[in-house]
This record gives sequence, C-alpha cells and structure tokens, in this order.
Amino acid sequence: MLGVPFFHAGEFDEGSAPIPRRGVRKPPVELGGLALGLQLRPVALGCPAILTAGHRRSFHSCHPLVGPVPLAGPGLHQGLSRALDFGAVHNAEVARQPKSFFLSPDLNEYLLASSSPLDPLLAELARETSELGPVSRMQVPPEQGALLTVLAAATGARRAVEVGTFTGYSALCIARGLPADGHLLCLDVSDEWTSVARRYWARANLSDRIELRLGPAADSLAALPAEPIFDFAFVDADKTGYSAYIELLAPRLRPNGLLLLDNVLQSGRVLDPAAQDANVRAIRDVNARLGADPRFQVVVLPVADGLTMARRM
Repeated sequence: MLGVPFFHAGEFDEGSAPIPRRGVRKPPVELGGLALGLQLRPVALGCPAILTAGHRRSFHSCHPLVGPVPLAGPGLHQGLSRALDFGAVHNAEVARQPKSFFLSPDLNEYLLASSSPLDPLLAELARETSELGPVSRMQVPPEQGALLTVLAAATGARRAVEVGTFTGYSALCIARGLPADGHLLCLDVSDEWTSVARRYWARANLSDRIELRLGPAADSLAALPAEPIFDFAFVDADKTGYSAYIELLAPRLRPNGLLLLDNVLQSGRVLDPAAQDANVRAIRDVNARLGADPRFQVVVLPVADGLTMARRM
C-alpha cells in the first residue's frame, strides 16, 4: 500500500494541546482502481479538514509545502508526485517556510537577516522542534520570539503567563525579557512536548524564572486569585478556548498590562466565507468582540499568522 504524506488540519489545532498520536492510518481510498493509504498527519497552518476533489483553488485540500493535492482529475498524478517528493524535503526547508502566509521565503529571509541574529540555543531548540515534522510549525517563528522578548523587556513586565507552551521557544523568549526576579507561569497539557522545553530552560539558566503547570489552562487560570497579578500574557493554544482565556485573564491583568493572542488571521481564512470550521469561527468572534471591548486598546499586527496586542485599560 502506498503511504502518501498528506496532512490533515482536522487532526490538531496550532498551538493547542498535544496530539496523542503522530498520525492516523485511514482505510484505503480507491481512486480509479488505485488504492491509496492516506496517512493523515497534523499540519500547522490550518488548512481545513475537508479533502475535496480536483479543486485547485480550494483551501480544503492542501499540503503545507507542496500545495493542493487533488484527489481526482488530471492533476492527481502530479499532486501525488509532489506529495511523495515532500518526503525528501529536509527539515531546514520546513523551517524556511514563513509563518506569515503573505510573505515569500525570500522576503522572510530578508526580514530575518535585517533583525538581530538568532542565538545558538534558540536555533538549536528550533532545529530539535523541526524534527517533530509538520507539527513543529506550532512553534513561534524567530521574529515573533524576538518581539516577545522586546515587548516583555520594554514594558518592564515582571509577572507573565503563557497559555500553550509546546516545546518552550516562546516561553524562553518571554522569560529572557523579564528581570532576574521575574516570573513566567506556563500552562500546557503535554508532558511530552514540555519536557523538551524544560531541558532548554535549564540550559538557558531560566528554570528558576519559569513555572510550568500541566492541565487544562482554563482550570489553572480559574484557580488563580481574581485580581491584577500579571503584566504580560501570551495565548497560543486551542482557538475555541480563546474567548474563555480572555475572560479569565482580563481581571488578572494589571492596568497597561499586555494581552497577546496568536494565530488571529488563521492563514487568511478569517476572510474566506467557505471556512466555517470551529477554529476560524471562534477566531472571527474573538476578533470582532475584542476590538470593541472597552477593557482593552487593541491592535492586530501582521506578524506570523496574525498577532493581536491588547492593552488592559
């Protein structure tokens, strides 16, 4: 049976809780007498979960690097060839793909070359994370990590919270922007992925500045005192939970505290009327309501897959 590395967005949500499996073997799909075992794996940039037949412009049948793979019609063999060729693509090529869907790889590289260089430890963490495969794109890109450090340091944040930690890249960046007596609370549900994070935090001599709590983030936040205790909050977790996280964080943010929400453009699908999956609908609702929320001053930035910055009033 031919295993095609086609990646299915329905298997996970970028920045969310861990996936208990790397891929799910589905029954063979018969296409013109050719039996294909479609190996469904996570993809980070949020291609919707529906596979359509021969629709080259559709958002619904896409591969993060090779593009649409039509399931019927004249483009079938070409699409399968591209998908199979993907298996030979080096992890560095995965890392080279911009997180910002509107940036070309060359422009993305220019952006990075014009910024402060990535230090060796972050580069090593990015390389190790890339070995996880397409799920590695849940990690924030270098420019977003640098922005987190700059914002934490420039605002003088002392206490911060992160919802959705993955392998710890963004947490490391936030912690580096805190003072020596600062504190970052990281909330996640995956012991496997955060075990990578803990190793790198120790190597960065930041373990005493970062506290990790495993379990549903909403429960962890609700257990905290309902008073202003945080200067900085970064949310990069399950998109359907964003609304609840905002409500839980709002009373716990100090005046002028920053709330950052990741992936608020959903690879541009927020503007696609045909995109009606739960993640896109949740983000559309959050974007509409937060922009009109008198508790916050809000700006949405074209950083990575869209980053909302909200200042607590």
